[in-house]
Amino acid sequence: MDSFVDALNRNSGAIIAVSTATSALATVTLIFLTLRYVRLTSRLVASSNEQAQHAVEEQREKLEANKQGLHELIKIFLIMLNKLPVLQEAAADMVGVTLWTEEDLADMRHLARGLSGKVIGNVFWAIYHLNRIRKWVGRVQEDRLEREKEMREFPWEDYSGRLQQAKQELSHLLELL
Repeated sequence: MDSFVDALNRNSGAIIAVSTATSALATVTLIFLTLRYVRLTSRLVASSNEQAQHAVEEQREKLEANKQGLHELIKIFLIMLNKLPVLQEAAADMVGVTLWTEEDLADMRHLARGLSGKVIGNVFWAIYHLNRIRKWVGRVQEDRLEREKEMREFPWEDYSGRLQQAKQELSHLLELL
């Protein structure tokens, strides 16, 4: 054991030099690896940011397409509403009017998703009025045999009010979009 300690004492300078070189080499290696890790992390962050920006842009484009689709659908609803009679004297005109479907209203709901809360609220009320009008007019269109009786019992005042409210809601929606 003494000979080993003596050998260490005799070669202490060389041992210190080798240890220092090894430590320096390990330090340089760690610096190199850290720089590679930093570059790789920077590329990952840039890629993630690019993907996030792309997703935001896609969402923006989708919302814009939904707005445009909703705008066009509202214009179609307004055309249909304007073809409906307002006065009882024109009740016969009710029979030939093409009405919107439940799918049309579902499309309206779908297109409004993701838009502002105010737009969604107005869409809800417009759909409410459109459903009531469709129910009344649909009943008249289906029951052709008893049309005279149906027209006397038809709720003209409520119908006219709903018709006006639906037009106002839809026109307001056009302004919001």
